[in-house]
Amino acid sequence: MCLAMTYILGIDPGIRRCGYALITSDNTIIDAGVLINEKKNSESYNQYLINDHKIIDEKKADRRMRLTRMYDTYNEIIKIIEPYKDNISVIGLEQFYFMTRTQQHAEFLYGLRGALVMYALTQGRAIYDVGPTEMKKYITGRGGAKKLNIHTMIMSLYNLNTKPKYADISDALGIAYVTKAMSKQTL
Repeated sequence: MCLAMTYILGIDPGIRRCGYALITSDNTIIDAGVLINEKKNSESYNQYLINDHKIIDEKKADRRMRLTRMYDTYNEIIKIIEPYKDNISVIGLEQFYFMTRTQQHAEFLYGLRGALVMYALTQGRAIYDVGPTEMKKYITGRGGAKKLNIHTMIMSLYNLNTKPKYADISDALGIAYVTKAMSKQTL
C-alpha cells in the first residue's frame, strides 16, 4: 500500500509581504517564497506593485480596494499550492503581534486573517495559530530570538546553504515546522 505524502502549509500573513512555505512531513521544502505587495524603491511614492504589476495608487485606495488586493495575493498562494492541496494536512498561520496605529488598522489585519482561516476551513483542513514568540522559542530555544538567529536555525533545520532573502520566508518555514509539531506529525 502506498501512502500519500502529507504536506504542511505555513503562512506569515501581512499587508505588504506574505511569506508562505509548503513542506512535507519529512522536512522537505516543496515551495517557499514571499508575495510582495509593497512600494519598490525605484517607484514613485504612490505606485505599489504585486508580482511586478502596478495595481493601485495607495493614496486613493480605500480599505475595500486593499482587501481586494490582499485577496488576490492570497489567491496566488492558492494557485501555487494547487497541485498539493489534496494532501495538505494542516495549515499554520502566524498570529498577529503588533502595536496598531488605529482600530481600523487592526480590523483590516484581522479581516485578512479571517479570509485565510475561511480558506482553510472550506478546504476541510486543520488550522493552527502560531504566535511569533512561540515560533521563535520552538525554533531557537528563546522566545526573544533575533531574526538572524531564526534565519540560522531555519537554514540548519532545512539544510539550506543560504538564508532566505526575506524574513517572511524564514518565518513561514518556521511556522510550517512548528505547525507540523503541533499537529503531532513526526519531526
